[in-house]
Amino acid sequence: MRARAGSAALALVLGLWLAGLAPAQIGGGSIVGTVRDPSAAPVPGVRVVAHNQDTNEERFVATNTEGYYEFPLLAAGPYRIRAEAQGFNVVQGEVFTLSTGTRPRIDLALTVGAVSEKIDVSATAPQINTTTTDLGVVMTRTRADELPLNGRNFQELVSLQAGVVSSPSSGAGGRGGISFHGSTALGTNMMLDGVDMSFGEVNGAASFQSAGGGGTLINTVSVEAIQEFKSTASASSAEYGRAGGGVLNITTRSGSNDWHGTLFEFFRNDKLNANDFFSNKNNLGKSPLRWNQFGGNVAGPIKRDKVFFFFNYEGAKVRRQSQVTGNVPTEALLVQLTPEIRNTLTTILPAPTNATSNPLIGQHVRNDRSTNDEQTFLTRVDVLLGQQRLAVRHSYNNQDYATPSLSPTMPTTYPMRYQNAVVEHTMNLGSAMLNELRLGFNRVDLFRNPANYEKIPAYISVQGINASMSNFIHFLPTTYSVADNFTILRGRHSIKMGVDLREVRSVRYQGGPPSYSYTTTADIIAQRPVSVGLSFTTSKGLRTLNTGFYIQDDWRLSPKLQVNLGVRYEYSPPLRGGFNVNSSDPYGAYNAAQEPMFASDRNDFGPRVGIVWTPDAAQRTVVRAGGAVSYIMPQAIHYYDMAFISPKLSGVSSFAAADVPASYLIYPNAIAFQTLIQNNPDLLPPSMKLSRSVADYNRRDTYVGMWNLAVQRQVTKTLALQAAYVGQRTLKLISVRPLNLVNPATGTRPVTSLGQVNFEENAANISYNSLELSANQKLWHGLNYDAYFTLADGRGYYAPDDTITFTGGGLQDPLNIAGSTGPLQGLSKRVFRNIFSYSIPGGTRLQNRYLRGALSGWTLRSIIGWRSGLPLNLTSGNDFVGSGRSAGQRPDVVAGVDPYIGSHDTQVWLNAAAFSITGPKAEKRYGNLGYYALRGPSAFTMDSGLHKTFQLTEAQRLTVRLESFNTLNHTTLGNPNTTLNSATFGLITGAGSQRLYQVALKYVF
Repeated sequence: MRARAGSAALALVLGLWLAGLAPAQIGGGSIVGTVRDPSAAPVPGVRVVAHNQDTNEERFVATNTEGYYEFPLLAAGPYRIRAEAQGFNVVQGEVFTLSTGTRPRIDLALTVGAVSEKIDVSATAPQINTTTTDLGVVMTRTRADELPLNGRNFQELVSLQAGVVSSPSSGAGGRGGISFHGSTALGTNMMLDGVDMSFGEVNGAASFQSAGGGGTLINTVSVEAIQEFKSTASASSAEYGRAGGGVLNITTRSGSNDWHGTLFEFFRNDKLNANDFFSNKNNLGKSPLRWNQFGGNVAGPIKRDKVFFFFNYEGAKVRRQSQVTGNVPTEALLVQLTPEIRNTLTTILPAPTNATSNPLIGQHVRNDRSTNDEQTFLTRVDVLLGQQRLAVRHSYNNQDYATPSLSPTMPTTYPMRYQNAVVEHTMNLGSAMLNELRLGFNRVDLFRNPANYEKIPAYISVQGINASMSNFIHFLPTTYSVADNFTILRGRHSIKMGVDLREVRSVRYQGGPPSYSYTTTADIIAQRPVSVGLSFTTSKGLRTLNTGFYIQDDWRLSPKLQVNLGVRYEYSPPLRGGFNVNSSDPYGAYNAAQEPMFASDRNDFGPRVGIVWTPDAAQRTVVRAGGAVSYIMPQAIHYYDMAFISPKLSGVSSFAAADVPASYLIYPNAIAFQTLIQNNPDLLPPSMKLSRSVADYNRRDTYVGMWNLAVQRQVTKTLALQAAYVGQRTLKLISVRPLNLVNPATGTRPVTSLGQVNFEENAANISYNSLELSANQKLWHGLNYDAYFTLADGRGYYAPDDTITFTGGGLQDPLNIAGSTGPLQGLSKRVFRNIFSYSIPGGTRLQNRYLRGALSGWTLRSIIGWRSGLPLNLTSGNDFVGSGRSAGQRPDVVAGVDPYIGSHDTQVWLNAAAFSITGPKAEKRYGNLGYYALRGPSAFTMDSGLHKTFQLTEAQRLTVRLESFNTLNHTTLGNPNTTLNSATFGLITGAGSQRLYQVALKYVF
């Protein structure tokens, strides 16, 4: 134990000593450029000053022999660059905004004259990227603050760029993750002020969605507290790690020399809204809604030019109706069941409201209440100490969310307490060196608590009827991080090195009642379950220390050509805390308690290479090409279904009926059996065939190869266009293969002493190629907009699933994993997104001040999006081959029959007659329908806002906002039921929101 602690301490000391070179753009931005004389010759020794307009902070550097200068790290904000040299006039450029994660190039031309004379020139940051090869977008505070956001969740803004998916309904946003360019959504590095802001045990946002629930409104941080955020993806610098697709870094607001503040209230009421599509259809009437989001912030100097603070508070109280839909038993079925099963079904499930094609199964539709009570606080202090800067920030969220389930008496609550803190110190060590140190803390305390679950002896599912709830889980993941970066400039080289340590401590307490699964209604009537699931109540913990080192050299070969070279090394020691097999044999022996759960992977070297070429001296056109390899570190969530109590008992154990003693197959006797073996696993009867959830001990870390070629053109001073080809391949992606299934020929399992074995292996992969187009118009005659179009092709091999399943749910044939290859889940082929803002002209020249006040200050803003349909994986719901497992089995295709009905009137999307389930059952074979071979409906959205600003005084303004979501009240249908033996197969039972109105009032001083 002491040896391990000593090694960790030594690694920390060495890491901080080696910490090197990074533009440290994770914590701010850089400015680079060249200073030339009137003959265009470079001028060395010029004093270049970067002046922060908000804080009066000045940083200075000197140009080298090439006339090159660089500010490696500056806090985000408004700046003006000034150049001073003996024999020349002082030259200063225009004020521009420096964004986090950006590296604008600003060249200055000196004129001969006295140093005392100051000349303003038009030099400012170009709109195109002329220094890096990554693809990404900066979303400024203006965008985050003023666009109509449904719920005011910053993550909605992330998906507005090309190649990005963050919607949980797509499947790619499972557990709050974000998918960049076809990557796994759980491979995104999410940071707040440069430190981890994830859920801890999974790389998703710290929200209820990460626990398998709904979405929080104030996601991690209030949009009012965001200065900006930068997403970085595809061939990024070596400073960015732990990312299989992209890096999202949010920068919080800070104070300045001027006092600023905001008070705001956002209000919604059902009286303003249209009725929901399915509420209209089912005569449910308009759903009640009471929605209030409110708060304020204040910022200013504690000591002018030296110490500044910022404080933000936002609260939310929402009471709304959510539509609940599901299959339920009819009275015709209930009267045929045993009293115990009937009592459970009637306790959990409501009566049907609609009939289906099956007289034993009905459909229930209702509106039920969900609530959000959220409070978010953020405090930040910045201190300027000469050539040093210190920033301290703390965030705290107190949030409670409750969502209804199909059972009226069993809603699920999600109380969450979230904290995130950072201490950041930067120091200029002369004009050519800089060091940055960050310390971070991130903790989530979240309880997923289904009400009244303890009153149910066991859950039940049968042929589309789901009388069950999620297990209760108390999550308590904590992350501690240390990062140190050092930058040094040498001639034509900007060299950066750094070390990044992230200790992840994940803890959860979970459990719940057992469950019975029946294939058909005949089976539940006859008490013939196909499987019995046990969930053992226990406390679990997993822990590891992620370590990353990198070096990056941005080499300026000429004024027009730059080569970016880098390499990053990452290492994550094996997780400890659970039991796993100690080999690649899924039937092998287990390791001992607290031993490593898998072997170390010490091969995670990630090279980075890029070329930036600006063919014209005016920097109006740039060609960028880059490639990189990056790694995704193991995430605790993938290992929590493994054994923790005893090697004999996986966390969630599923037993086929043939593996369970007959007495325990009678409902609800499994509850007594679960209690018995949890207290003493050695009391398992010899005839009991244990299931296993294990992982390949010799697994390799997931890695991603990414490359891009982009051409960007600044058409005018305010308009930039870009076309990019983006490629990406994710390898060694985690997936699950169910093994030891029943041999249909013999009726027995290959290993007769075991039941089903769920074998987790890093063997799946994703391939992605896309054309991504963008147009970015800065303010021009009152108009600014960003438009993005993506034409993408993505395919998944071996059923990669971002929604996190641990039983290989999408895999049809475990002995032919290539047979589960098809379109990438959650990826649309075509996506268009547009955001714009237009200041309506009028009234500014009128003499009458009342008319001038009434007609001026109007702004129209909108977010418009369209995507093609998402891939659908159609399954039969039956065990055709007799393997004891029905999940993932697909039917046959009936030739010549259109699989789509696509009726908007009846909401039936798929044609059951186009698929057959009779042939494979007789022949004991799998169906021939492809994996994710069908597509769901396309989707169109339009959210709008009309804002009126009253300028009360020079420093005070009041804005009234009228915003609408789904402005055109267009019905966007969800995906249909894709289980062929379900009574509601092919039917769409959900849709996007109806038109909602929001009224807001915001006072700014």
